[in-house]
Amino acid sequence: MKKKLLTPIALCLFALFANSQNLILNSDMSAGCTNWNGGTCTPEIGYFDCSGPIAYFEDSYGGPSTTNVISQVTPDNCMQQTISITPGTIYTISFDATRRTTCGYGGPGELVVNPGINVKITGVTSGTVYSSVDYHYNNQNWVGYTTETQIFSIPVSATDAQVKLDITAIDNPPVGCGIVMDNITMVASGVLPVSLTAFNAALKNSSVDLSWTTSNEINNSYFIVFRSKDGVNFTEIGRVNAAGISTGSTYTLNDANPGSGINYYRLRQVDRSGSYKVSGIVKVNLAASDMNVLVYPTIVSSTLNYVVETPKAVKLTIFVSDISGKRINNTVQNFTNGTTQKSVNVSTLSSGVYLLTVIDEATGYKKSVTFKKD
Repeated sequence: MKKKLLTPIALCLFALFANSQNLILNSDMSAGCTNWNGGTCTPEIGYFDCSGPIAYFEDSYGGPSTTNVISQVTPDNCMQQTISITPGTIYTISFDATRRTTCGYGGPGELVVNPGINVKITGVTSGTVYSSVDYHYNNQNWVGYTTETQIFSIPVSATDAQVKLDITAIDNPPVGCGIVMDNITMVASGVLPVSLTAFNAALKNSSVDLSWTTSNEINNSYFIVFRSKDGVNFTEIGRVNAAGISTGSTYTLNDANPGSGINYYRLRQVDRSGSYKVSGIVKVNLAASDMNVLVYPTIVSSTLNYVVETPKAVKLTIFVSDISGKRINNTVQNFTNGTTQKSVNVSTLSSGVYLLTVIDEATGYKKSVTFKKD
């Protein structure tokens, strides 16, 4: 039996996840300013910032420990570190934080109402902000740390090999008590699932051509194609092995023996681990005589899927509008005969009811389908 070699990216990810390696250096500040003092701001480790001596520990900020070195984030002091990453990976940041309650100055305004920090991840090469989250703390006395968790992902298509972690103060005047931090970690917690960008079914004489496209395929093993006559009970009709291209591929399968009338199709994508996910359903009507449009789900938060059924190749205008008819976006796309599934990003829309409208300028066909953005 021939043994297959693991690709470099698979080896890298295996090593990364197997060890749950913390990518943050000097995460507990036990080495003082080391690894935190190379950015555009000066961190404060202990009572003094890193341009001076390290003199104080947790008890200087209101905590009980006289030996535990921690950091403080104020408008005058921030934390910054550059970290190597792998595209196509999900990362989890965690840290302990609380409000400093012992300021030492004795002046007014030190315990401001709701001081906080912003934790941001930015690509070093692209400048892309992959994550930016605000945290606030209003404790008047030391009550221990709050452990925070922040999850973000780096797309397979990302050009960044490193990201910059920036922790800066928000809603806190220079004289106010800052935010105390300890035990900052960042670990690889998973890989991005396969992203199915299109799933099409088209009539070809008496057969059906199925095609689908992916944009991300780390850890993908194979696809199973299913067919149904009622849209409920599905039977496997073929398997297609993954191409092994992490940035995505296009696949095809011909169903030479579809049933008469409507045939429903769906995909199952299977990972190397055996876990899987199932696509939406597309259908082909072997007796189709006109066009149809549907959307799913009808209540969405980020991505609206829509399906166009057409008996012939056609160029259609697709747009999203509010209920008054005001267009929010507009695109012209080509569709092959049969059933084509596509999607549109609606994450930036405000909550409310909207319309997806499909127009065939050549024939005057027009159909609008309502959906709700939550």
